[in-house]
Amino acid sequence: MHPDRAPALPPGVRVLVVEDDFMVARSLEFLLRANGFDVVGMAASVEAALRFTDRVPFDVAILDVNLRGGTVARFADKLVELGRPFIFLTGYGDLELLEEHLRDRPRLDKPVDPEVLITTMADLLAVSEPP
Repeated sequence: MHPDRAPALPPGVRVLVVEDDFMVARSLEFLLRANGFDVVGMAASVEAALRFTDRVPFDVAILDVNLRGGTVARFADKLVELGRPFIFLTGYGDLELLEEHLRDRPRLDKPVDPEVLITTMADLLAVSEPP
């Protein structure tokens, strides 16, 4: 991403990545760190992700929809309950794996375009900030 096109983001935005594919998770971590984000945790399962909600502060989460044959829905529901913003990142063309109430959340397809991911995160954080 070119700095002159980067969206305005507050410094040190903390991101939790929930992704069960190690290479995809590391690629996301590299991309996020290169664009000024602070990756505060990476989880490969819903259970691991749930442990982060109480222990590690984060501003936004990136969630793979399909985790080891199950869905990330239980963690997404927890984030909705806590009022924390998140983006689904999926290799699937739709969100049929998720319950209807989660399908209107931001979703990006893999492989993700870095500029689209950063812009989507900036937009999501701008909307979720308290007045």
